[in-house]
Amino acid sequence: MESTTQPEPESTVAPTTVEEQVNTESAPETTTVPETETTTSVPETTTTAPETTTTVPETTVATTVVGEDVVAAEPVEPVVVTAATTLAPEEEQQTVITTPTIVVVAQEFLDVPALRAPAGAEVSEIKTPTSSSTTTTTTTTVVERTPINCETGVDYQETFDHPNFHMAGWLWTHAVCRRLYMLIEKKINSNWTPKTNKEVKEVVRAIRACDQWLKSHHLHEDDIVWPWLAALKPETKDILDGAMTEQHHGWEDLSKELQDTLTELDTDNTLTADSDTFAPLLARLQDVHYRIVVSVMSHFVDEEKLLIPLCLTLDKSEQIKTGDLIHKRVKSEPMAKFGFCGMIDLAKNDKVVGKSINKSIPGLIRKLLPALWNKSEYKWFITALEVVQ
Repeated sequence: MESTTQPEPESTVAPTTVEEQVNTESAPETTTVPETETTTSVPETTTTAPETTTTVPETTVATTVVGEDVVAAEPVEPVVVTAATTLAPEEEQQTVITTPTIVVVAQEFLDVPALRAPAGAEVSEIKTPTSSSTTTTTTTTVVERTPINCETGVDYQETFDHPNFHMAGWLWTHAVCRRLYMLIEKKINSNWTPKTNKEVKEVVRAIRACDQWLKSHHLHEDDIVWPWLAALKPETKDILDGAMTEQHHGWEDLSKELQDTLTELDTDNTLTADSDTFAPLLARLQDVHYRIVVSVMSHFVDEEKLLIPLCLTLDKSEQIKTGDLIHKRVKSEPMAKFGFCGMIDLAKNDKVVGKSINKSIPGLIRKLLPALWNKSEYKWFITALEVVQ
């Protein structure tokens, strides 16, 4: 899955039609640990940030963080997350830069009863720097293995309406990914019983397309967005090179595992639901794909939470310039047409994102290009993932 931006005709392009701009939108407010204020009028040697308490919904397993000690909590009753950051001696404190503690949760996507999670839990660890002179707070969150639905995505209305947000294409990409992953999850978990080998191969092809498209999106961030942000906001370099890059690498490891499973499904040219090897291969596919979805959705939450507020502090010209760089690269990639058709499809299924897309992309382009490309570049994907009732 490579490009996700609309490859525009040479003559017409909306300045805000950026493929996958930098993310910094806050994920649903249900599971964030608010940043803590630091005080300068404190004892001579040490300053301790006040404890901050946040109630986490009962479907989320949170943790208690004090300094670097982490204790997991059980997801039965709403739990409390307490975070404390120990600061350096007062004489060393010059400027304290506060960064939100990032919590990895996929809470807002839990919705499809048909999906069942394998045993175990994913643990994500993020080290959030609070300043050059403070210690690092480590927050660990266990993502409970529960059903996931990416269809509803996140409401970006407030962000899209902000007068200084000019990276809409980046959030479009996240929203499209949520939809594509949702379609795959529904397909492979809805009593999928392919009667022909061609059907198996088409589903494998669709999963690979989604995987490749997200890979391209990550490369745009690694190669263009992260260096750009680090240059403009040096205080973000540690978390961009650390947590954000580590999450990309974590997805790459899962992607390799997914590709191994897809290769086995694709190699047998006689494989159907009646084959002895189909059931165990399908179980493996369901397992690894679920773990990928948890990883991706949680990463989007983290990324948006960090980067949307940052974008709002940057000059419009800087945002547009970077968006144009990404857009130029996207147009040269093999899956540019697939990504553009995916965005137009998303516009019909997500009112908030659709309004943003329709506002940014001229109507003629929205109608003409899908008419030319949809049948060969995208319709096959939707057809392959249709769930027969």
